[in-house]
Amino acid sequence: MSDAEFDSLFAGDALIGVTGGAGAMLEPIMLRSTSKRDIFAWKRGETTASAGELMAFNGLTAEALTKRAIELVH
Repeated sequence: MSDAEFDSLFAGDALIGVTGGAGAMLEPIMLRSTSKRDIFAWKRGETTASAGELMAFNGLTAEALTKRAIELVH
């Protein structure tokens, strides 16, 4: 992918990668980006919990993403 193509997809004031798996899957994108950046990734969870409970336990909530995005652009 050319730099121009990459920038058309990932350039901006900030880049937040979100994955339900290992954060390492996003490293190639995050390292290539020149934006301020952060990753929200799955840490652990119980199979008996609801999806919402698992997301909250792993810090993958709308509130957490919003807070971090604001921190990155200011």
